[in-house]
Amino acid sequence: MNRDNNHIERIAFGLISSREPKARRKLMRTSIDAVHLPLCSINELKLLNFLDPEIQLIKNYYRETGEEELEKSKKNNVDN
Repeated sequence: MNRDNNHIERIAFGLISSREPKARRKLMRTSIDAVHLPLCSINELKLLNFLDPEIQLIKNYYRETGEEELEKSKKNNVDN
């Protein structure tokens, strides 16, 4: 179960960080990973160059984002 949770969080992390290249570069330079991203404060996320829509997504729908993508890939027979 924990492996599945980490997988979902990594998917969400990749999807959200790919929307904001500046934020992705800053994340790569920090120790913030998929598990810790939703634990960041709103101010920390702004300092990482995330825009308000992405911040709301991270704070409110992080796991759901990963779960939805995982379901889509399963329906399309894509290995994760």
